Amino acid sequence: MGRALVAFLIVIIVLKLCISVARADHNIYLPGLPTPIINSIKQTQTVKWCANQAAHNYPNFIAQVEDVQAEYTKRVGIKFEKVAFGTISSTGCHVQHNVQEFNCNGCAAHIYYANWPVVIEYKPSLGYTDWRSAIGHELGHGLLGLHEQYKDSGGVIQCVYRSDTVMSCGDPYVKYPQPLDITRGCTVLATSWCGAKPDPVYPLYDAARNCNFYGYWCYDFDDGIWYDPQNVSEWQDWVNGQKYNRRTGIFYWTLPVTYQHNGTTWECIDNCLN
Repeated sequence: MGRALVAFLIVIIVLKLCISVARADHNIYLPGLPTPIINSIKQTQTVKWCANQAAHNYPNFIAQVEDVQAEYTKRVGIKFEKVAFGTISSTGCHVQHNVQEFNCNGCAAHIYYANWPVVIEYKPSLGYTDWRSAIGHELGHGLLGLHEQYKDSGGVIQCVYRSDTVMSCGDPYVKYPQPLDITRGCTVLATSWCGAKPDPVYPLYDAARNCNFYGYWCYDFDDGIWYDPQNVSEWQDWVNGQKYNRRTGIFYWTLPVTYQHNGTTWECIDNCLN
């Protein structure tokens, strides 16, 4: 599942600068920010992405890209739109996911994060069945501007096995941006929506009460009754065996009610509400 070490290749076209290996452990941000993709995200909140044919042919690769992107949407707020493979001018693609061989020992993927479009390359000869840790890591570079969080100052990548960031490498193979990554990335994006929790999608399952929660009332599957946040039933006992439903605001008669005409009007004489 992307079990090789991940590295990045920095290519900053606008500065005519190329750095093949980073030389500082645990810097927080990449050089050259904000990049074109980050400026675009700040303006539109949307990344248009594409993938080469080899990526489409590789089993489950596209589904894994979409899974990681869905978590970036949920956790960070960035939206994604798939377009045909191409460039900014030809299809509007901002990020290319390309499955193709490249020269790098100990790398599963690398990114040209300052290119426009951004280019991410994945090494198919590794034969992984799950690329999500590599996908999530490279998107952390490209979309959030985050630096590596492993040791590379000696020119050799050494994993530190961190579970609190997608920007490390090795076990536990973190696939999605963690709170640390989101806080740091949202400092770069500096938008009102970044990191904001989305509105909850109802119903939410409340395991403690075995019911579906709809924002106030919770429906119990076992007895077919709705309960309020204090776990009090929707049904309220009333007079003469009648019941009042607090959720619907309707009285229900559980016993037969008898009316009698008194010569002028009908009046209740048995099991009356009042």
